[in-house]
Amino acid sequence: MPESVMPGRVPPMALWLGAAGALLFILLALAVRFAPVPGNFVAETLLTGYGIAILSFMGGVHWGLAMREHRPRQYAASILPALYAWPALWLSAEAGWLYLAGGFVLLLGFDFWAGLRGWTPFWYARLRPPLTLAAAGSLLFAALLA
Repeated sequence: MPESVMPGRVPPMALWLGAAGALLFILLALAVRFAPVPGNFVAETLLTGYGIAILSFMGGVHWGLAMREHRPRQYAASILPALYAWPALWLSAEAGWLYLAGGFVLLLGFDFWAGLRGWTPFWYARLRPPLTLAAAGSLLFAALLA
């Protein structure tokens, strides 16, 4: 069996792309905190939009997994992150970031629950905690220090 698909081992592409996405959260949070005022507003808008997009994407992961086995409960749960995320647009930047950080933590809990039921690859539970820490931590950093 190729190394990249060994059970329990995070595929290198998933690891690299996940790390790149986490890095963007970190860079945007730093820009919110340290950019000059005009750039700060742009960074605030980008951080909120990126948080909404990624939380929605993470729900889409479950939609894709549900398609392989036709799991109606997983289909239903897969749309919740997007429905949860979009109201962040109507909150203040700081409140939206706190709200989105909470969404990432809630989704991590669901990911573990889904993993226990065999709905996700075994390695997925190893990938998600550091990515959730980067996303939620960056959002919290921006909300509390902006």
